Amino acid sequence: MKRILKLFLTFVALTGFTITVYLFGWVFNYHLEEALTLEIRKLAKVTQETNMLYKSTFNCSFKKEEGIASWYGKPFHGRITSNGEVYDMHKISAAHKHLPHGTLVLVVNQANNKRILVRINDRGPFIEGRIIDLSYAAFQKIADPKKGLADVKIFTVIKKEKV
Repeated sequence: MKRILKLFLTFVALTGFTITVYLFGWVFNYHLEEALTLEIRKLAKVTQETNMLYKSTFNCSFKKEEGIASWYGKPFHGRITSNGEVYDMHKISAAHKHLPHGTLVLVVNQANNKRILVRINDRGPFIEGRIIDLSYAAFQKIADPKKGLADVKIFTVIKKEKV
């Protein structure tokens, strides 16, 4: 009788765990935008590098890309970026091929789940297969700069048009 009870309880525990994992995954995917909105609101209240205040992101959606991120530093340090700012490798910024300057992007390292919010202020990367170039400071927050590259997901904050 003890053995049957033990098998029954094991079955219930495993079934409950499977259902919980399934439901958690469904709920997480269903609320991805809400979770990212909270994350971005937390990270983007004040960007001290540009002295700009990013107000709430209630009316926004997210565009997701996956690919390789790299960083750029010394050869470009002190030069003018494509939006006219002076590039500082020790401040948080990024370059993207086509996103508008000033766009906020949440970069998530897929290997360790570290994340950083960056603002696009330059053009690049110009090497095929890469989706974003991060400043040295930004890359250092999510990955080891000695490796040079990281597999990332990027979530672009897109303001919704008011209807």
